Amino acid sequence: MKGQSLSDSLFLQPGRVISGIPSAADIAVDGERNIYLLEEQGNRLHKLLAAANYDSVVTIGGKSHREEGMLHPTKIVVPNRQQLYVLDEGNARLLLFNTNLKLVKQIDFNQRDDNWQWLSEGEEIFPQTFTVGPTGDLFILNRFNNKVLKINTFGEWELSFGGTDYGEGALFAPIDVAVNRDKLVMVSDTAAQAIFVYNLFGIFQYQLHPEMPFRWREFQLIGPFLICHNAHHLYIEHLASGKSTHFPLAHASAGHLLDVELGQEFIYLLFENAIHLYHK
Repeated sequence: MKGQSLSDSLFLQPGRVISGIPSAADIAVDGERNIYLLEEQGNRLHKLLAAANYDSVVTIGGKSHREEGMLHPTKIVVPNRQQLYVLDEGNARLLLFNTNLKLVKQIDFNQRDDNWQWLSEGEEIFPQTFTVGPTGDLFILNRFNNKVLKINTFGEWELSFGGTDYGEGALFAPIDVAVNRDKLVMVSDTAAQAIFVYNLFGIFQYQLHPEMPFRWREFQLIGPFLICHNAHHLYIEHLASGKSTHFPLAHASAGHLLDVELGQEFIYLLFENAIHLYHK
């Protein structure tokens, strides 16, 4: 990273602080450095425009009856320069937008079609969170049975894995799911302070137990790094080498740390009252 590791860069002062931001719990960044903020309480999606130096905001959503209306959105993922996914947990829908925030399509988990026939009789799907794999496959964490469901790029259900009866890879309190650059699916369990690792075919591989002096509640996979954090601490581990570091966060005016994102030029830390940008 230009002669500097991800952990080294966080020892420095932020290169920029964006304050006066909309209330948000999740952040994403696209290839043009536009910032997306997901506001759960107001059910809105905000786009902060890089071309306007982040002083201009486009907003969609809210509790409207339009297609882009949302009820308790919980996660946003920008897998490439053209697509933007939002999980509308309250309506059990996964929404796909283009980067102009125009709705392209949606997956409604309340509706069944031929692609769902393999699912068990009477099985329900309540999407808790999701991620997008390296080839566009979707991995949905089902709150109903703690299983991860895989949807291929044709919108077909391929398989499920995890759950409470999956042997060594059983999931009892999963929180989030992510896919790393080595094409491994990782599912966090903050009650056990563990990360369960599977391959893209749902075969259990191993567990990770990051060692840190605090209990983490969120995790991200950023390139070769595992990032874990809570409201006041940040932990970074280089997965290949196992080297790690821990940062206590003392940005009192910014509030609690809520989310972390990696862009082309910056590492973005989303706090309650500001976004801190660190040069990579």
